[in-house]
Amino acid sequence: KITSENLAATIIREVVKIFWLRLKVQEPVIQYRWIQNNTLVDKTLMEVANLDDKDEVVNSYVDLCFFPLIGRDIDSNNRKIYTLAKVITKQHQI
Repeated sequence: KITSENLAATIIREVVKIFWLRLKVQEPVIQYRWIQNNTLVDKTLMEVANLDDKDEVVNSYVDLCFFPLIGRDIDSNNRKIYTLAKVITKQHQI
């Protein structure tokens, strides 16, 4: 149990370093975005983790985003994506 607690503290420290320190000092400034639940899957922005056949993505919706989309100028037409969001999908929107 103590080992797990120590590991959890290490993981939390590393996440804080990545998202609040390292990404803020990059030039140009890097943005990250968590994909909202019930968003229609867009394969240009997301990587689906729970489907064997990636063609099943049509009409799938985000159930859970477990890693954010990372890039530059995410909202513009000339965006640059560095890492796709990692999502778990569902077939029907709720």
